[in-house]
Amino acid sequence: MRLVAILCALFAISYGQAIWGGGNGTWNSGGSWTGGLPSDSAIINATGSFLVSINSPVTLFTSLTLGGSGSLPNLFINGSSLAVPTLNLISGTLTVLNGTVSVGGKILVNANGTVVINVVSGSIQSFVGGTEVAKGQLELIGNAALANSYKIANGSALLLAGSHTASSCQFSGAGTVSLSGSLNLANDADCSVQTNTFVLAGGFLNSTAASTAEFASLVINGANSTIQGIQVQATAVSLVSGSLNIATSASLTVEGSLNVTTSGVV
Repeated sequence: MRLVAILCALFAISYGQAIWGGGNGTWNSGGSWTGGLPSDSAIINATGSFLVSINSPVTLFTSLTLGGSGSLPNLFINGSSLAVPTLNLISGTLTVLNGTVSVGGKILVNANGTVVINVVSGSIQSFVGGTEVAKGQLELIGNAALANSYKIANGSALLLAGSHTASSCQFSGAGTVSLSGSLNLANDADCSVQTNTFVLAGGFLNSTAASTAEFASLVINGANSTIQGIQVQATAVSLVSGSLNIATSASLTVEGSLNVTTSGVV
């Protein structure tokens, strides 16, 4: 019985929850974790701003939670990989440089403010559950490849501020998608927005093939936005400010209302 108890204790330590103790460091620094180096689930929510670097492959069996109240971590995937079933983003930044992040289930954003994913080079992908912004804002900068589904809850937002490509992208929910960077649809990709608002905030929506984008509500607000090589269909269009340039091989079909609330040019 004593041996069984010891083995159970060792199992709990090996496969239990590990919490980052704070400050800058590398993931494999066992002394930086409360509960030892994680293999099951990990939480990085220490107070303040700090950098945690992953320089060699990491695989977790359950989940990774980034951020919390008063916590602004930067988890830096540096030329390596992170594989995890569930990725919970509460605050801070996830940076990928020449690396990969593979999420077997869902990427869940539950933020009080804005969580940032910066894909400088490499990739981040959720294979089954897609990405859900349940609270707050998720800002994608850098060069992320969009795939699978993006569900944005009421009052929440997905901010596309970098240069992104998509083989397919489906946006749903009652929240907002805002494009201030560029979104390039590859091949015959379809971009679908089911219920939420899509804002062109000086963004560039482009396709290299005969792609379509279906929006429930399209808003042009801020700077000069462009659509090119794509057929855009919208139930309602609102022009708040700035301009919309309908460039080569592009079209805009408004199936419902066209509203000019302040000033702008189409």
